[in-house]
Amino acid sequence: MLQHLRDYSRNVVEKKAREEATKIMIHMKDRFSTVFNYDSDSMLRVWTGKEDIRSITKDARSAVSSKNTLITPVQCQSLWRQFIAETENGVTQAISAHVMAATARCEEIANQKFSQLIFDEDWLALEEAVQIGPVQGFGKRLSSILSTYLSKYDTEATIYFDEGARNSKRQLLESKALDFVYPAYTTMLGHVRSKALEDFKVRLEQSLNKGRGFATYVRICTHSSMLEFDKGCADAVVIQASWDASRVREKLQRDIDAHASSVCSAKLSELNVNYEQQLSASLTGPVKTLLETGGKDTWASIRKLLNRETEVAISEFSTVVADFELDEATIAEMLQHLRDYSRNVVEKKAREEATKIMIHMKDRFSTVFNYDSDSMLRVWTGKEDIRSITKDARSASMKLLSVMAAIRLDEKPDHIEKVLFSSLMDGAVTVSSSQDREIGASVDPLASSNWEEVSSKNTLITPVQCQSLWRQFIAETENGVTQAISAHVMAATARCEEIANQKFSQLIFDEDWLALEEAVQIGPVQGFGKRLSSILSTYLSKYDTEATIYFDEGARNSKRQLLESKALDFVYPAYTTMLGHVHSKALEDFKVRLEQSLNKGEGFTLSVRTCTQSSTLEFDKGCADAAIQQANWDASRVHEKLQRDIDAHASFICSAKLSELNFNYERQLSASLTGPIEALLETGRKDTWGSIRKLLNRETEVAISKFSTAISNFELDKETIAKMLQHLRDYSRNVVEKVAREEATKIMIHMKDRFFRVFNCDSDSMLRVWTEKEDIRSIIKDARSAALNLLSIMAAIRLDEKPDNIEKVLFSSLMDGTVIVSSSQDRRIGASAYPLASSTWEEVSTRDTLITPVQCKSLWEEFKTETEFSVTEAILAQEANKQSNNWLPPPWATVAIVVHGFNQFMHLLK
Repeated sequence: MLQHLRDYSRNVVEKKAREEATKIMIHMKDRFSTVFNYDSDSMLRVWTGKEDIRSITKDARSAVSSKNTLITPVQCQSLWRQFIAETENGVTQAISAHVMAATARCEEIANQKFSQLIFDEDWLALEEAVQIGPVQGFGKRLSSILSTYLSKYDTEATIYFDEGARNSKRQLLESKALDFVYPAYTTMLGHVRSKALEDFKVRLEQSLNKGRGFATYVRICTHSSMLEFDKGCADAVVIQASWDASRVREKLQRDIDAHASSVCSAKLSELNVNYEQQLSASLTGPVKTLLETGGKDTWASIRKLLNRETEVAISEFSTVVADFELDEATIAEMLQHLRDYSRNVVEKKAREEATKIMIHMKDRFSTVFNYDSDSMLRVWTGKEDIRSITKDARSASMKLLSVMAAIRLDEKPDHIEKVLFSSLMDGAVTVSSSQDREIGASVDPLASSNWEEVSSKNTLITPVQCQSLWRQFIAETENGVTQAISAHVMAATARCEEIANQKFSQLIFDEDWLALEEAVQIGPVQGFGKRLSSILSTYLSKYDTEATIYFDEGARNSKRQLLESKALDFVYPAYTTMLGHVHSKALEDFKVRLEQSLNKGEGFTLSVRTCTQSSTLEFDKGCADAAIQQANWDASRVHEKLQRDIDAHASFICSAKLSELNFNYERQLSASLTGPIEALLETGRKDTWGSIRKLLNRETEVAISKFSTAISNFELDKETIAKMLQHLRDYSRNVVEKVAREEATKIMIHMKDRFFRVFNCDSDSMLRVWTEKEDIRSIIKDARSAALNLLSIMAAIRLDEKPDNIEKVLFSSLMDGTVIVSSSQDRRIGASAYPLASSTWEEVSTRDTLITPVQCKSLWEEFKTETEFSVTEAILAQEANKQSNNWLPPPWATVAIVVHGFNQFMHLLK
């Protein structure tokens, strides 16, 4: 019994121990909480950031790690892991509170020191000084100020255990302080750069004032200024920062280079101006004198003068410019500039004197004409050969004109003098207005704007201008010549002019002329040219008969020519009116013949050629009938106008015929393509686009073959035919694309039609009855596959036989598990994971896309929604069919009915 008591007491203890062991996790967490949250004086801990939280955590965990024999080692390991996990949150919160307190305190200290730095007297004094100018020992003073406040921060923040928080706030304080003082540093560098640049300018100016050697002085001054800048940068360096002054140094180098370049350009420009002035002074006067003299070797003398003065200036300039150490190309360019300038001086002076050519010519003419070889003033006694004197004076002026006509600095031979003398002195000095109409530009060598063997640049006076100047010269000097020879000519001229005016007045009121003029205003006149020639010949013959008694043939002929010119000018409007009638009749005949020929079915080009030839011959006959013997009037302009009008009308008819042909074949293509393509697209077979391409190629080639045959009669060039055939090909393709786009807009209708056709009708096109035998899921899948296949066909235009994966993508995305994606899923699935989250198809251009992937997805969801009701109805119909078949009685009831009869069976049931 005693032993029983002992065992019982032991069992009580063990039982209690085992009971408490089951609560070991609670006891461990209580013990951890007590040691972790309370100090040795049982006071609740406040995390100020000064505590050694790692040591406290270790002590708390050590307090609960004593062994207990009631728990196995494996259980101890499991319980300890659970304990660590359940107490980790408390430790983490304590650490966060500890770090937060230390961070807040360190940040407070850092802000305090930064505020003290901002208002530090030494800093304010240094900042104020550096704004005014450079400060000696700037870097050391600023480094000392920064070090002071960083040391104060380190002293006050050392008591806080969290080193990470302390160091991060120290770095932040240092960064803020450096950012704060950086403007002062950049200002200091700006002063150093400005001083170095200003010193460079002063040294360079002083060096250049001493004499030559520009490039050497620039190098020396640059080296000195850069050394001075480097010293200033070293003095401004702040120990706490590794600021780079290379950009400021590069800017200083650029500024120095820019200033040196500017000074170099200014010096070179000054030298250039000086030597240009020297050349201008040494060339202008002598060149002017030589040109005014106008001797035989004028331009040879000018060339010698130009070469001599240019070489002297270039030699001196080369010596001076050597000090600038320029590259050979630049020196060569500057020397060439001087050569060009000296040449331009001569050319400018020549052009200037050429503008005064009329003054020089008249002066030369007056000198030779009014003074003899001994420079004595001529007295006209009647013994002088006035024609010979006039010719010599004009030859001298012509010589001066030939000298001034062109610049001859290249020693190239020319024939200007020969051309001028042969054209203006040898019989063609004056040309009357009536003669102008008879002399073409091809006969007159002066009817040009340039001289042979002379460039436009070197031309001072063009041939046309020479001719004009010579006429003006003749006109302005003619008075002096005329006064010498006009005495015996005056009476004859006056009488011939009187006769000519009388005959012209009679012509104006001649009855035959008035009748002819009235008739030609109404319409074409047969024999117009002969009748008008006869009238003019009558009055010219009368003039010749009355004027023959006057001896001065020149006066007589000039007035006859004037009469003839006035008479021709008077009747010319009637001639042009006659040509207008001939032109109109020929054009109208062409239009009528062409229309008749085309109505007979003849080829267009052949008809145009034949009708043009007939109308042109008719016009030429009319022009020949209207020609006048006294005038060589040119009807080519009217002939050209007729040809243009014929060509324009033929072109208009051609365009109309071609447009009509084009329209007919476009309508034929549209009719032969639209219906079959609509049927193929609605059918939606696997080879739909292959069939469409075959149909397109067949119909297009048939139309092109017929069209090519139809336009062969127009004899168009290959390029035009190719364009028209390509237009038909493009049109047929556009018809297909247009139909495809129209059908694509009806895709939902076609899909639903296809779905209901497959879903509601069997393979024999019989309406389905939803019995148990029908595999409705398989039928739904087949119907949807048919609709989806139609969608894949309508998704893009495939006229180029390029492979694509549209059908595969649609079936894999919409039929193989990803048919429906809810809006919440859409936000989690990116475009890279869902192939339909795009606005384009791979390997399909935007132009050929009819329905984008995104639109396909939307259409499919809409299609599913709109066909879901029919599917549901079918499923319900099948279920109803099943239930109606299940109303049969159970087997035992059937046996009872057979044995007892239905009435007896019902009686038993009651």
